[in-house]
Order: sequence, then structure tokens, then C-alpha cells
Amino acid sequence: MYGKPSYEELWDKALNAVESNRAGFTLKTGDVHTANDLSGLLGAFDQPTPTRRKLRPGTRTTVTVAELDTRLRRGKFGNGLRELLETLTGQPVVTTAERREIFAAELTKVGLAGHPWVGPWLDHCQKPRCMQSTEVRVTAQRCAAILTRLVLNPHTYPEEHTPLESLADIYTGDSAGLGPRRLVGQLVMRAVSSAHSKPIPTTTYERWLSWLRAGVIMDDQSTWDVFISHAHEDKIGFVRPLATALREAGLRVWYDEYTMVPGDSIRESIDKGIQRSQAGLLVMSPYFFRKFWTKQEVNGLFSMAAGQGTRLIPVLHGLDHEEFTRHSPMLADRYAIRSEVGVDAVVDGVLRAVGKHS
Repeated sequence: MYGKPSYEELWDKALNAVESNRAGFTLKTGDVHTANDLSGLLGAFDQPTPTRRKLRPGTRTTVTVAELDTRLRRGKFGNGLRELLETLTGQPVVTTAERREIFAAELTKVGLAGHPWVGPWLDHCQKPRCMQSTEVRVTAQRCAAILTRLVLNPHTYPEEHTPLESLADIYTGDSAGLGPRRLVGQLVMRAVSSAHSKPIPTTTYERWLSWLRAGVIMDDQSTWDVFISHAHEDKIGFVRPLATALREAGLRVWYDEYTMVPGDSIRESIDKGIQRSQAGLLVMSPYFFRKFWTKQEVNGLFSMAAGQGTRLIPVLHGLDHEEFTRHSPMLADRYAIRSEVGVDAVVDGVLRAVGKHS
């Protein structure tokens, strides 16, 4: 009797209200037939004293969860609203508070409860529209298990990087299970972004960088397309616009302002950047040869070039070829790009050098 088409909107609205912990909802009365069915269910035809006025077709009425639950318990089957909704949908009804408790419990089990990012993340996970009720418990378990494998402290640099597909396969049974269109992937990425105080990524590059900070590689290729070695004095006028243009061209760029956060070990960050880069872009200027870290970077890049074939791309910035040869004779035989040609031309040269033609 409760499965009539005229009750469909009623049960849909009631389910949403119960799961969202709302006291009531507004309902359209529909046509004459629907209005009469709803009137009867809500007590308009009770004798000797109706509990409601008869509903007029084509209007709206407010129904409270408590009212509907009481009517059902007094009915033929004696079940309350929650039990009826579970029977009609074939799924458990899980309220907002219960969803939150389930996710919070799983985080507590793995020692992640109490971190500043947890509260906002639970606020999102508890929303009924976020996932079906049947998915709640297994989703919470998977998210908690995956999050324990990630680097969630924004001041800690990952000691190693796990391939994303492997992580997904282990914890979801699907190598694509942590993709941006998958529920667990979306929730885990939201947690990572919140933990690192970053906005939720919207592009492939942003997702790749977010995963990288958490200790995960999105693919099995070199982590970075290009590592930029430069002097601090050259940032504003040239290096920063160049790094931005390279990233906008689709390259994965190791650049300190993108990659490092306060508290990172400079040496460890640079070493890992060099080790995982396909090419080293050396912005060579008069300042470049005075810096301790650029010398270390050049040594590391030369070592990677000899051992793994990392490509070295010199860019002369305020430096003529004679000075270039004097300062770095080992690079003098390599074709160098001059910064005077403009950022766009430099980007084009870098794209060709790494095999990604513009």
C-alpha cells in the first residue's frame, strides 16, 4: 500500500529529511488523486476527528518527520518511518550524524583523529548526497587506510613515492579507484588538500602536484619534466614568469616556489627533484655562479646526465657566450637558449628539448 506512485515524492523527501537530520520538508500535493492519497495517509479522513485538513490539489504542504513517523506507527504494520524507508529502498538509512560517526571512528582506529583538517573533512563526508548509504562504511574504511599511507604533514617531505595505480589497486581493488571521478579518490584528495592547506585541485597538473606532496606518483614516468636551477636574484624578472609559462604549457615543473613548503629540507628537496627530473633547466646568469645551491644543483644534474641521461638545457640570462664558457666549460658545447628571445621562445625550446613540441 505504501508503494503507490502518488507517494514517491513523499518518501523521497522524507528520506532526505531523515538522513539530513531535518525536522520536516515541503511537499507538492499533485493532482486530485495524489492529493487524496496524501490526505488519507496524513490523517485528513480520520474519524471521528481528522488530524489534518484535506489537501487541495496543486498546492504545497509541510510535513514533519515526527508527524509522519507517528502516523505510520499507528498504521496497519506498526513500523516507523525509518523502517519503512529501509523497506522501500532496500538500503539502510544512515543519518548525517551516523555518517560522521562512522568516518570519525575509522580515522580514530588508524590514529588520524584530532588533526585540524579532520573536522572540515568530516563535514563533507557526512552529507547524504556525497554517497549512497550502502557505501558509507566501506568508503570510510578505504579512505582511512589510504590516508595512513600518505604524507599529510605539509612540513614533511615524502621519503619515497608510491605509484597511484598501485595504491588504488591495493585499497580499492581497482587501479583507477583513486581517479578524480571516483568517490574514494575525491574524498582522499579533499583530505590531502585540507591537510596541506591547499585548494582542491581542478586540473591534472594540480592533482599531480597534490599527490606528489602526499608521497604518491600519478604515473611511472619521471616525476618532473624539468628542474629549474636558478639564482634568487633572477626570480622576479625572468625565472618566475618562465616557470609559470612552462607549467601553463603542460610541463611538470620542479620550481622551489611551487614545490617546497616552509620546513622542507632544501638539500633533500633539491636532491629528489634532480633525481626525478627528465631535464635540468639551468638559468645561467652572473648571479648563478656565485651561489652555493646552484653549484650543488649543477653537480647533481651533471651526475644524473652521466648516469641516467638527464638532459641539460642552459639558458643564458644576462650572460654572453664568453662568460658562459669561462664559468662552465663542460656546458660550453651544448646549445644554449638566450633569455633575450623572450619567455615564449624559451618555452618553445624547452618543449622541443624534452620531446613535447609546442
